[in-house]
Amino acid sequence: MSDFSIKINELRVQAERLGEIAESMNAQAGNIDSLSDSLETIGLGTLKINFIGLVHTLRRRAGKARELQNVLYRIIARFLMAEQEIMGMTGTLTGMLEEILDRIQEYVHELFDTDEFEMDSIVFDDQGWYGGDQGSPKNTTGKNREALYDIIRENNPDHEFTDEELEVYLERANSEGCGYIALINSIFVQFADDPEMFEKTFGYPMYTLRVGADGKLIFDFNYDMLFIDLYSSMDNINPYTGEFSIYNDFDIDEDGSIYDYNYWDDSSGKGTNSISMDYYCEHFLEEHGINAEYNNYVNVSPEKVQDIIESGETIIISFFDGNIYDTNGNPHPIHGGHGMVITGVTANGRYIVSSWGEKYYIDPNEQAGFTDDDGNVIETTMHYDTVDITL
Repeated sequence: MSDFSIKINELRVQAERLGEIAESMNAQAGNIDSLSDSLETIGLGTLKINFIGLVHTLRRRAGKARELQNVLYRIIARFLMAEQEIMGMTGTLTGMLEEILDRIQEYVHELFDTDEFEMDSIVFDDQGWYGGDQGSPKNTTGKNREALYDIIRENNPDHEFTDEELEVYLERANSEGCGYIALINSIFVQFADDPEMFEKTFGYPMYTLRVGADGKLIFDFNYDMLFIDLYSSMDNINPYTGEFSIYNDFDIDEDGSIYDYNYWDDSSGKGTNSISMDYYCEHFLEEHGINAEYNNYVNVSPEKVQDIIESGETIIISFFDGNIYDTNGNPHPIHGGHGMVITGVTANGRYIVSSWGEKYYIDPNEQAGFTDDDGNVIETTMHYDTVDITL
């Protein structure tokens, strides 16, 4: 069953790439067509026929890519709907799918810019969520929110929660959850090809499937459940003693007197660091029967990203006091620290990262930082950890 699931996931990734190729080629054809119309006005009308031929070629190839994409979606839909029917043919189907994938990947590599490397995983999907978002749980409603509350109660059996305290708990998770999200993204990457093992390990499905308005299958990953499971299992455990303390999030500037402090009414936390992430990752997975090795302060550079990721490890960057950039090039200032998973590297050496469920970019050479109220320059700093999970 796991081999079968792996191929379905890979087919979906390749199908979406083919759609991106088709859109790109059609867009370029439109640009060239517009340019060819202006040639006569500048005395170059004789070149127009060459441009027209190029436009037709691009549109024809875009059509072929879209046809292949549609074939793949039909294959996926058929397999998912008739899964039980074809179980006896899994071995034959796996061989067929491997051959199909090899041919598709050759075609994709010819058309894509190979100078940019990005992790090939359905966990980071440009058409939907690009990893988890620590702010998502506090905004969820209905049965999904109740499911998160159940996890919190189960992982804190000694406390009788009120509804207000549960709401505060999700607010606190949002305030300090970036490191936890980086960890759960790393876990999802390792389980991406084996959703059955994920559900057996954690007790809830890795994702649910639905059909979008355009007829495409959409994978709704249970990022929120794994995030809250990890957070409510490990937060405020001292990584040196292994003991839980309600005072680990206490901040005298924000919370006043320690004698009046109520942890269950505190909506902000202190976050994670490399040492606590190490403890949380290894112990949480160990409790679920999974071996993990968390490596602190690893030597990472843009030149090493692809090799590290392709070795099966996940890279977590701890980024302090600088700008990260969205896909439109807009800066998003990070004051203090923020943890993210590196998913790839661009041709010009920028890191591709997952943050707040979206794709962002970091320039490792940008050290400008910020200037505080006293005129002191706070330089941008960053360090890297890696996660190696053995299933």
